[in-house]
Amino acid sequence: MRSGSQFQPKKFWITVGLGASALLAGGFWSLRSIERSQIRNLLNEQIGFRSPALEVTFSRRVIANSASQELLQPGVRQGLWTLHHRQGPQDSLEVQLTERGHRFFSVVGRQILATFQVGTREVTRVIDLQRSSGSRKVRFRYEWKSLHQNIAVLGVMAPELHKEYEGEALLLQENDQWKVLHWTTPQLDDVVARFRALKSAPGDGI
Repeated sequence: MRSGSQFQPKKFWITVGLGASALLAGGFWSLRSIERSQIRNLLNEQIGFRSPALEVTFSRRVIANSASQELLQPGVRQGLWTLHHRQGPQDSLEVQLTERGHRFFSVVGRQILATFQVGTREVTRVIDLQRSSGSRKVRFRYEWKSLHQNIAVLGVMAPELHKEYEGEALLLQENDQWKVLHWTTPQLDDVVARFRALKSAPGDGI
């Protein structure tokens, strides 16, 4: 009996220690969850993220090659523009907007640019959070909740409804408040960059 009673205080303090550790761990994870939820809400409050414009722009005359043909053919199928092959020292494709195309694209100088929004999207969860003094680097997942009827102009790289995509954002602290400095969403950014990378035909670039 005596030996058994000697171990009871030790067991008691071990139990107390384990309980305290569990409470601390629970509090830590609770704070992390709250912080991630706040960051998700902050990202979703950004109009430019939630309802982004399709920042597609390209020359109305581009060098004719397989890359430009592939990228511009979806617009032909959507009835937004027609392509006209021009021969010369370097063959080119001239893009002419259709009547329908003028509703969603504009010609500004020698450039064609989109004038509609991609759709609406929403951050669903924060999957990684890197902390440093005065800043936060965030990796997150998001879904498109709606998409414009002409988003198929992006071809096989067009986003899809209710499919998760990944993005990153940088937050800075100003006056004790977090502000979103910028974000990147590679799935959309990459296809926009491909349009911008189309090479203008000689004598038609900017």
